[in-house]
Amino acid sequence: MRICVPAASVCRPWSATLHAVSSSLRMALASSGAVASLLFLAAHLAHAASPTVIDAGPSTITTGTVATFAFRGSSAESTFTCQLDGGAVTTCTSPVSYGGLSIGDHTFVVQATDAGGVADDPALHAWTVIAYDVLHAFAPGETATPAGALAVGPNGDLYGTTTGDATTSHGTVFRLSTDGSGYTVALVFDGDNGSAPYGQLVRGSDGHLYGTTSSGGGTAAGAGVIFKLDVTSGPAPAFSR
Repeated sequence: MRICVPAASVCRPWSATLHAVSSSLRMALASSGAVASLLFLAAHLAHAASPTVIDAGPSTITTGTVATFAFRGSSAESTFTCQLDGGAVTTCTSPVSYGGLSIGDHTFVVQATDAGGVADDPALHAWTVIAYDVLHAFAPGETATPAGALAVGPNGDLYGTTTGDATTSHGTVFRLSTDGSGYTVALVFDGDNGSAPYGQLVRGSDGHLYGTTSSGGGTAAGAGVIFKLDVTSGPAPAFSR
């Protein structure tokens, strides 16, 4: 901030102006009993509030329902107040943790106060907790390396592909319910029917799922196949290419 004197066409920084005022007060009031009070006031006016600093906190989007914050003030002797989600303001120390956070948006505000009672500017951290569930974890020896986006079958189940499997290492098509139950391998690629499924499965207008592989196919070239998986015929999908 700068203070300007139009008549003199001079601009001086706010801190320099306060320093000049403080020096003038010392000279003019050196013999006055009010000098201590005025100098105390000038010192506080010259004090520019420092920011409270948050050094660590949750990512802006996270699945974690526990948040831990580390923070500091302008002085080693600073004390702190904290506020979560606009609730009660409480005294706190760094680090501070909050658990059991709900899905949705959250805010954390912390403010430091130095030993002289001067408050720093508060710091704000905002973040969002999102819902996240693991529906199925691929285990060694089962299938490996899921690839491509999922497709929804006519029965509402999810279908996807992996680039490896427990026996032939050519990949699979798998199926599971949207709640994660009922995981099954719907198709195992063996090289002759394709290998290393590539890209996303697509559901056609006939309800069948269509996809491609990047290699295999039972030909000399072995450059891949386009395949159709009939998932409308029951629990054992029919494969063709």
